[in-house]
Amino acid sequence: MIRSIFDSEKNCQILLLVNSVVEFETRFRMIPSKRTAFPGITAFPGKLYGKVLKTGKRRNTILTGTYVHESEKEAEVEKFSVALEESLHSLRILITSLETSGPDQKEIQEILETQAMICSDPSLATSVRKRILELGENAILAVQNVTHEISEKFKAMENEFFRERVDHFQDVSNRLIEFIAGKKEEDSFLSGLKEDLILVARELTPSQMILMDKTRIRGIATDLGGKTGHMAILARNYGIPTIVGLKDFSSHVKDNEFIFLDAESGNAIRFPTLEEVKYYGFSSSYPTEENETKKIRAITKDGIRVRIKCNLETELDCEQAIKSGAEGVGLFRSESLFLKYQDSNVSGEEQFLAYKAIAEGMQDKPVIIRTFDIGADKFSTGELEENPFLGNRGIRYSLSNPEWYSEQLTAILRASAFGNVSILLPMITGPVEITRTRKLLEECKRKLSAKKERYNKKIKIGAMIETPAAVAALDLIAREADFFL
Repeated sequence: MIRSIFDSEKNCQILLLVNSVVEFETRFRMIPSKRTAFPGITAFPGKLYGKVLKTGKRRNTILTGTYVHESEKEAEVEKFSVALEESLHSLRILITSLETSGPDQKEIQEILETQAMICSDPSLATSVRKRILELGENAILAVQNVTHEISEKFKAMENEFFRERVDHFQDVSNRLIEFIAGKKEEDSFLSGLKEDLILVARELTPSQMILMDKTRIRGIATDLGGKTGHMAILARNYGIPTIVGLKDFSSHVKDNEFIFLDAESGNAIRFPTLEEVKYYGFSSSYPTEENETKKIRAITKDGIRVRIKCNLETELDCEQAIKSGAEGVGLFRSESLFLKYQDSNVSGEEQFLAYKAIAEGMQDKPVIIRTFDIGADKFSTGELEENPFLGNRGIRYSLSNPEWYSEQLTAILRASAFGNVSILLPMITGPVEITRTRKLLEECKRKLSAKKERYNKKIKIGAMIETPAAVAALDLIAREADFFL
């Protein structure tokens, strides 16, 4: 007698499993031959794999400007004047609401205050009214043209900081046009989303980021923007993994497509491999306003106090680390400064400013700064080696370049006057590397003392136990190192 496969509960479970695998492969669309990585700039770190939601500029800003008859000019001037007042009023309401939200909103408040200053600038109003009265443009077209002219001037500036402030004028233009058209500003942008999504856009204005319903937006990828721009500032403030400066990524990706947002390396990846994404689905949720991390002590059931520290990739992450309840920095990879400055010769002053910002930003909590781990898969030493992973890298490279190494040790010492800073040495293989570092450190201390500069005279030096040789020599290393990692 032939039995149905459904007669067995176990067989039913197998069928369900097979169907789940098919559904999984369909959803993930893993096509290794089509894997494409789009490089950008990390605004806030994180990794996640999920569905794309594409968004363009606000629908209200697509209203087309036109020309008007002589008899309509005064009415257009009046429309603009009313819209300008309403824009200023709406900005002031937002600013006031942020003032009562506490110091964490300071950066957002400063962005909106800058836009209020732009709206209050008499030259803006004069230029728009002039175009209406002399060129016959309606209020919308006049606003578009005036803000476009100002934006082009900012884009042409050599200073990157000012170039990245162009979105101020786009945001002001958007708001003015909405009020000219008689449309009330949206209370929330992208509200009512039913699932977690990665937002992909050509660009997002500060207002869109501020008004955006962030409960379902778990990642952001934009074509435009830089590391010091508003997108980066706001992404850090809200703790949303974000990549900016992806150039034309939004034109390649489609709505509902699944992508891998690797905001650790700064790459947005279409058709990623399963190996890349298997740990980074939305099941690993990020904190929202409803379930923010509570600042409680971590204590085991048998009463042992555990201090939870974080790794930092940039000095800009301190505020988020404090918000998340981090009790210190377990590791700052100092070689990440090469990515920031795009230069293999990061100066001692640049290092000092970065280390000082971390020491101060962590509010006297312990900060461990690892000296440069140059070589292998990280940064080339310029030497050809058969096995760079075990060659001239980490502490060995630093000690073979004592002048360069001393410059870093001096920068860390100077920063130690501003917080609870320790030094960590990478790729240690024995005690000699620690003693040689201590000799260099003492020389750096003497020079700083001669200049009457402050530093922590009892700064600690630790060793990373990451080589077989270090394990074998652990008892000898323990006599020289103040701590291990």
